[in-house]
Amino acid sequence: MNGQGPKAPASSYWGKVSLVAGAVACVLPLPLFGLKAQTLTGPEEGVLLGLFVASMAISSLLGSRRPLLGVLAVPACFFGLSALACWYIASLRPR
Repeated sequence: MNGQGPKAPASSYWGKVSLVAGAVACVLPLPLFGLKAQTLTGPEEGVLLGLFVASMAISSLLGSRRPLLGVLAVPACFFGLSALACWYIASLRPR
């Protein structure tokens, strides 16, 4: 024994990377559209939170099996959905 524990499988690594990619993909549109989390109403926050959780879960689950899809494709789709939701929220705000 060399004193180190068993190595984590590669799928665990890619699952974690995909989890972070999914989280970043949903948080990034908020500052792009000038929205602040403190000013969101309950339904707006609920929609964005649902997208955030779904993005992290689906990206992580898919990334542990298919790293390319979990790191690039799925977060890009959720970035688009989150950007669309942020655009809609920002368009309803008075100027």
